[in-house]
Order: sequence, then C-alpha cells, then structure tokens
Amino acid sequence: MGSNFQQNLSSLANDRDIVLLSERNGASETDVRALFASEFARLKMGAKVGAYLTVLTISNVRGMLRRKAARLAAAADKALR
Repeated sequence: MGSNFQQNLSSLANDRDIVLLSERNGASETDVRALFASEFARLKMGAKVGAYLTVLTISNVRGMLRRKAARLAAAADKALR
C-alpha cells in the first residue's frame, strides 16, 4: 500500500512539473508530457538511484525545450532575412 501512495504522490508531483515546464517554455502540455515520459523511461533503465530520476528528467526536458525554442527562433530569423 505504501508503494501505491508513493507512486500517486510522485505522479502528482510530475503533473505539476509538467504543467510548469509547459507554461514556462510556451510548449503544449501534451508535448511536454510526451517528452517527460520518454526521457523518464530512458533514464529509468540505467538509474542506480531512483530518488534523482524526476529531477534529472525535468532538467533534461527543460534543456530539450530550450534547444527546440532556439532552433525555431533561428529558423524564424533566417526566414526574415
């Protein structure tokens, strides 16, 4: 039972983090959720310490969103020239 409780708390925290990432980066919540799930699954396979998984996932997704925004801005700038 404790495991389900921890899983639910983790899920709620992940939902909150996904919404914040979405709002702060101007990306759709659906896109951020997909990136988060994909990155979390990738990191989980090799994780030795599960406690840091969510923090690392958030950091990696934030970086992905920043790089995507930079690419889009560069493409838009190039199109204006």
